[in-house]
Amino acid sequence: MRRHNDLEEKLKLSIIIITCNRKRELLKAIQSVEEEVLKMDAEIIIIDNASTDGTRELVEKYLELNTVPYKYFYSNENLGVAGGRNLSVTLSDGDYMFFLDDDAEVVSKDFFKTLLKYMRMNPDVIAASVNIQEPLNNTNLNTEFSYTDKNNLLLIASYCGCAHILRKNFWNDKPLYPDKLIFGSEEMYASNVIWAQGKLVARFDDLVVNHFPSPINRYSGKERDINFLVNQYIIKCLTYPIITLGIVRVFFVLHLLKNGLLRKKYRLQIRRYIAERFNKAYVSRMPLTCWLKMLYFFGWKTIL
Repeated sequence: MRRHNDLEEKLKLSIIIITCNRKRELLKAIQSVEEEVLKMDAEIIIIDNASTDGTRELVEKYLELNTVPYKYFYSNENLGVAGGRNLSVTLSDGDYMFFLDDDAEVVSKDFFKTLLKYMRMNPDVIAASVNIQEPLNNTNLNTEFSYTDKNNLLLIASYCGCAHILRKNFWNDKPLYPDKLIFGSEEMYASNVIWAQGKLVARFDDLVVNHFPSPINRYSGKERDINFLVNQYIIKCLTYPIITLGIVRVFFVLHLLKNGLLRKKYRLQIRRYIAERFNKAYVSRMPLTCWLKMLYFFGWKTIL
């Protein structure tokens, strides 16, 4: 782990990028934020999940030449997205943590200046995502299930992990994610913990990030479907009120049926994933009143 321009005072912002064998995409992600980083109290943290493509050599050389404040942590094993983000809470020095996927790029001018302004204006917002576009597909990753509160703040059930900001102090005494989730829907866990504490999850649509999905090191097809559905099921079992878990189980089976995953060749894998990833230590149940409120505002398609 290395860091340039060591600062004694606590930083305002830590920009965190988790990567694995995507050195070209990662370099573009860094280039999209470096200009603003050099103008503010900020750092870039790169968590490398055991890359073997020369990522470290390329990126460290670039960062040193451009005198960007950074830390580089190389893991000898792939921690996954959830494990990498958990580690970043320990490594970061910022009051806020902004997570950017290694295949994404910040687009908006004064992106971080504006984002931090919004967070200061809305102290109850613990997590927030932004407007995430996929130019190659002419689509975006923003959920349609949202509502605007009386303060004209756009609230969402769960933030999108591709580009989001978290208040670090909220996580000082609680886990960010169950680390065995590896990849997929881990943001739902943190969001449910936030809502359960009476705090907010928001989205700022005037701030844009472009996402260019990389084909490297990602699940696809049925494997991707299984991964997301199992993680979502586990998170609901960990965070929803006990009285709702029967309903959760029924909808899990219905989701598997809809995706053609009730065949014998998938069932053993699904059971194995649940057994490996479920950990009672991460139980953090929301009150029934909170669950009902989320069901009312975001709809059953989002909550179940």
